Amino acid sequence: MKIYEFSSDETYYYIVSEYLFIFITGNRFISGGELFDEIIKRKYMTEKDSAYIMRQVLSAITYCHSKGCVHRDLKPENVLIESIQENGKINIKVIDFGAALFFSPQTRIKETLGTPYYIAPEVLKGSYNEKCDIWSIGVIMFILLSGTAPFNGVSDEDIMKAVKKGEYSFKSTHSTLNAHHRQDMGRSVRSGQRFNKENAYI
Repeated sequence: MKIYEFSSDETYYYIVSEYLFIFITGNRFISGGELFDEIIKRKYMTEKDSAYIMRQVLSAITYCHSKGCVHRDLKPENVLIESIQENGKINIKVIDFGAALFFSPQTRIKETLGTPYYIAPEVLKGSYNEKCDIWSIGVIMFILLSGTAPFNGVSDEDIMKAVKKGEYSFKSTHSTLNAHHRQDMGRSVRSGQRFNKENAYI
């Protein structure tokens, strides 16, 4: 999100930023709104459209990590739609840095913070680094392609237990995730392997 001006006084900081609005023509969003709402509307995304969105998210987080900032609460609700092209491709912006933190590569973060569906298992264990964002991005990708969350439960506690165990579920009847994709995801979850942002971006 573009910042145009910044000032402060003894009590507050003042930030003048661009305004992302909702403009509707017919039944179609042209700009504004959350990625979450667009997923609900479409049921799921094609692999091509998902890749286009993921590249933008990874680009944004690669930049943040290069500046020593970890987001810690990545989810479709924190991805705003800037515009939708005529071919259906979505241009996005990552927002809501209220949980963000400047990190040191040599120091593990201890604070448990995030949204149950998207939180990384190492965050729940109380020792993590900036790669927790990559886990959250992986969950977003799963939801884009399948229309469902990989980790579910009747309560937040149940969801977080599933996250800790790596017990993901796949119950969607509408999906671009084939058996090969699901096997790859299963191996990655069980191994606990986490790409860094450069490898994930490539």
